[in-house]
Amino acid sequence: MAASGRQKRLSDFQIYVTRTMNVYRTGPPTVRLSMRAMTVNDADAFLALCGNPQVMRYTHEPLTESLDQARESLRCYPDFDDVGFGRWGCYLNETGQMIGFCGLKRLPDLAEVDVGFRSRPQSVAVRHRAR
Repeated sequence: MAASGRQKRLSDFQIYVTRTMNVYRTGPPTVRLSMRAMTVNDADAFLALCGNPQVMRYTHEPLTESLDQARESLRCYPDFDDVGFGRWGCYLNETGQMIGFCGLKRLPDLAEVDVGFRSRPQSVAVRHRAR
């Protein structure tokens, strides 16, 4: 009986959080970049980023291997709906090209929040040359 009562309270809490939390699907605008929640329409750029061994070298995550896998990862990304924040895609204002992502990621197994980013190697080189 206690287990079902706890399950009920958790469910009520999730409903409360969903109704009352702020959801930040866009990041602060900058002169160079726009930041927003990624969608399945970003799957090509997401695959180019997360399928790149150089980008993924220190993430301890497997490479994204196909466009279908990239679409599924983006479609199933729960953080904005579950906790109100997440990782934003970073897009060049001049071209609209996605060059990476940044933001917060909930790590439920650790009860922690990770601050992270990934960027395409050529985008980092362009930024340093522009300065």
